Amino acid sequence: MRPIKLSMTAFGPFVDTQTIDFEALGEKPLFLINGATGSGKTTILDGICFALYGQTTGKEREAGQMRCDYADDKKLTAVEFEFELADTCYRIKRIPEQQRAKAKGEGTTRQAAEAQLYRLDGDDEILLVARKVSDATKEIENLTGLQVDQFRQVMVLPQGQFRRLLMADSKDRESIFSQLFETHIYKRIEDKLKAQAKKVYIEVAKLRDNQQGVLDSAGVESVDQLMQMINTLKPECKQAAQQAEAHDKQYVALLKGFEKATALATEFDQLQKQQHQLELLEQQKEAIQGNKDQLSKAELALKISPCYNDLTRLRTS
Repeated sequence: MRPIKLSMTAFGPFVDTQTIDFEALGEKPLFLINGATGSGKTTILDGICFALYGQTTGKEREAGQMRCDYADDKKLTAVEFEFELADTCYRIKRIPEQQRAKAKGEGTTRQAAEAQLYRLDGDDEILLVARKVSDATKEIENLTGLQVDQFRQVMVLPQGQFRRLLMADSKDRESIFSQLFETHIYKRIEDKLKAQAKKVYIEVAKLRDNQQGVLDSAGVESVDQLMQMINTLKPECKQAAQQAEAHDKQYVALLKGFEKATALATEFDQLQKQQHQLELLEQQKEAIQGNKDQLSKAELALKISPCYNDLTRLRTS
């Protein structure tokens, strides 16, 4: 993060608006904030921290306590900070909760806390957060990768408080350095490898259980004993395979014989049925012949029937 401009109004010891143009320092990477006690050195750092997170650099000073006691009620306490982060410029403005003069009438009224965050693109200002302070803080945390406590320990260390980082316990330092050096990427890799290792461990455990089941069913205690048993049984297995092959051939031959016998039995049944039908026809042969004789006589009688009728009429006449 590179500070560009900081403006503070009725903030800390500053009654009027005080603006610090950091670009006036040029390209100098280091500069000294110097002054007498109470002149506002820490207030500059408080202003930067307040603009970003809505809190000061020290827990002993609450943001609501930073309003200048000498400021007029009509003048709002506000801090505006412009900075560059990853080649992109931003401007944030915060107004803490405070009492201000009423727009009409006498007395004061409560002014709610506000925050506006802009992304600067040349002469254009793109509004990222319009008013809600929690949204502005969350967006700043996303941009910087630091929460306010980490920002206090790493980026803003007033009046010799660098020892806080050195004296922090290992868990706090790990969290700070993880944010600074983005070790969360490696943490995700570590977590993924752990998950894969756990999955492999479960699969190995299943395979071991299956292996033990095979050993138990074979009545042996180790894989070596199982291999010895397999080598011993190989000749028997080969002989059994040959016998099975011979049995298969015998089965095929018997199956073919059975199919032929079945076909022959079917033909025999058909022959018996035909013979039975023939016997029935033989039994009906005489009756059929008698019927044929009667049919011949009937046909002959039918032929001479007209002559017989004429003869009968002549006799009667």
